[in-house]
Amino acid sequence: MSHILTTPSAQGHLIGPRDANGQPIPITLDEQAARLKQTLLKDIRRSAYVYRVDCGGCNGCEIE
Repeated sequence: MSHILTTPSAQGHLIGPRDANGQPIPITLDEQAARLKQTLLKDIRRSAYVYRVDCGGCNGCEIE
């Protein structure tokens, strides 16, 4: 699947998985991930962002 995310299409955009006829295949979440997403949205009522923090710097660049 990693080749799908790194292979540009003819227009230079990333493409998703395709079937044998070239039609897009819908990407679905497994049941556990869907439940976790609903729980998070219910509890915090907005999207969650995960930041990587570099302990060796001032973290000014990390927020960008």
